[in-house]
Amino acid sequence: EWVNIHNNGKKKVQLKGFTVKDNTGYTYTFDSYTIGAGKTVKVRTGKGKNVSGTVHWNRGSYVWNNTGDKARLIKPNGKLQDSCSWKKSTSANKGIKNCH
Repeated sequence: EWVNIHNNGKKKVQLKGFTVKDNTGYTYTFDSYTIGAGKTVKVRTGKGKNVSGTVHWNRGSYVWNNTGDKARLIKPNGKLQDSCSWKKSTSANKGIKNCH
C-alpha cells in the first residue's frame, strides 16, 4: 500500500521534516528528500530500498484503513499542507482514491 505526494508547483520542494500521518496517528517523517516540480513521490508503507520517486516507511504492517482513513501531509512547523480522505473500499473503486 502507498500514498502518492505530487508537487503541483513550478519549483522543487525539500521535504525534510515533513510528515505523513493517518487517522490513528501512524507517522512517516521524510529525511532529506527533494521532490521536483511536477513530480510525484510514492510513500510505500512496507519495507524496501528508497529509490528515485519512491520512499519506504519500513513498517511490517498496514497503515491505511480500507474502511476509511485520511492521509495528511504536515509541514515541519506542524501546519497542514494537504490532506486526502476516503471512505470504505468498494469493487468499483478497488481501494484507490485520487485526490487533487
